Parts: sequence; C-alpha cells; structure tokens
Amino acid sequence: MTELQQKTYEWVRLYIVERGISPLLEEIADHFGVNKTTIHERIDALVEAGKLIRVENRARNLRLPDVCPTCGQPFCHHKGVASA
Repeated sequence: MTELQQKTYEWVRLYIVERGISPLLEEIADHFGVNKTTIHERIDALVEAGKLIRVENRARNLRLPDVCPTCGQPFCHHKGVASA
C-alpha cells in the first residue's frame, strides 16, 4: 500500500467509525484536494487489498471489513450481520 493509499484508508476509516456512513467520493476528493478519478483509483487499490469493501449500486458504498454495516461501529452487538 502506498503512503497516499494509507492516508486515504485512514481518513475513510475514521469517517465511517465517527459517522456510521461512508463518505462520498466527492468528499474524499475534496479532503485531499484531488479529482474523483484519483480517489477512485486509490479506492480500487484499497478494495483489491481487502482494506475496504465496495457495496454495488449504493451511494456511500464503502464499508470496512471489521466494522458493523448496520451501525458503523467496530465489534457492536449486531452479530451475524454480513458486512457486504
């Protein structure tokens, strides 16, 4: 993972844990001061590495493999809920 991918992952992870939802690609791009294509490439690499899960056909479609998809919190009480 590159340094920029790591920074992107850390920012997305914190956003999801704090807010319980995924950021939009536009929000990620705005935060890093780059275009959506650049962010899309970084997110693709993070999905390929297993750091993020992409839920198809959904806005705010990024999930963390170790965070509850129901409430966005790590290791919550929603046991048995699939993450993708």
